Amino acid sequence: MKYLKHLITYSCLLVVVFGCKMAKEISADIEEDLVKHDLKEDIWYLNVNSKKGENIDLFVKEIGVGDTIVVVHGGFGAEHSYMIDLLEPLHHKYHFIYYDQRGSLRSPVPIDSLITAQSHIDDLEKLRVELGQDKLNILGHSMGTWIASSYLEQYPSRVDKMLLLGLVWPKPNMDEDESKISNEAEEKFSDFLSRPSIDAIIKKEGFDKAKPSSKIRSYKWRIKFASAAIYDISKWRNMKGGWVFFDQKASTAAGTTMNQDYDWIELYKNNPEVKIAVINGSHDFVDFGGQLHSKWLGDISNVEYHYIQNAGHNAWIDEPVIVEEIIDEFF
Repeated sequence: MKYLKHLITYSCLLVVVFGCKMAKEISADIEEDLVKHDLKEDIWYLNVNSKKGENIDLFVKEIGVGDTIVVVHGGFGAEHSYMIDLLEPLHHKYHFIYYDQRGSLRSPVPIDSLITAQSHIDDLEKLRVELGQDKLNILGHSMGTWIASSYLEQYPSRVDKMLLLGLVWPKPNMDEDESKISNEAEEKFSDFLSRPSIDAIIKKEGFDKAKPSSKIRSYKWRIKFASAAIYDISKWRNMKGGWVFFDQKASTAAGTTMNQDYDWIELYKNNPEVKIAVINGSHDFVDFGGQLHSKWLGDISNVEYHYIQNAGHNAWIDEPVIVEEIIDEFF
């Protein structure tokens, strides 16, 4: 339970953006491909009402050509848009389905009690049916990896490939040795949050004024927001999300209803026909240093485990080229 609480505590850190420098370098090629393939952004709403009186419509955006990949954003309580810049360079090769989970920004619900962890799993299945896909290719980030893994557990015959970016704890119940490793990693992450480069960048940007403006206060918040999710704090401007893009009530409602007794390690092993890739940064707050993920995932035949040096929970901000190549090669 302790580890799940940490996931909810850091849930607002699960929204990010692809490095702007890389985006500029490839923007011309992407624009040419969009014209060449006539890629159009298609927006619609998935009705997921399950009981009389409910009025729940999920915002869905699809764009791209090729095999369909459903993108399950982090949170709970975040929304899809931070994933678009990450995957935009691949829109000319894959058909991406983005959606806001129930209770998130563009998918409001009438009452919070209609938001549960199970409802997120059910909604993903309803989306699969609506799309007419026999099996799903899923790309999940952070708490989206929990939804994706839970979906695999309940619908194993409906998953083809699953890429888990910033995988959360694949099993919360640890033995004594694993708990010791986790506690030591947590202490190291706490030190990481106080690294001198954070105050240095605030000073360098001129944000250390005694009476900061609203703009400067916002920038300082963004730097703190980025400090737990990326390794290179100088890239804080590439971090999006949080603030009005994050709904704490939706996060809490789903988080408090999570099944606390699961084991994705055994799940992955027991579904060898499902191809799985995991991408985690060396400075990811979930498993700082990567010792446990490496131990648990390294010997599973159908799992590719990618450990990215000098990268955080949002690894593609730190290492955009590496992460994009892994995603492209996997799918």
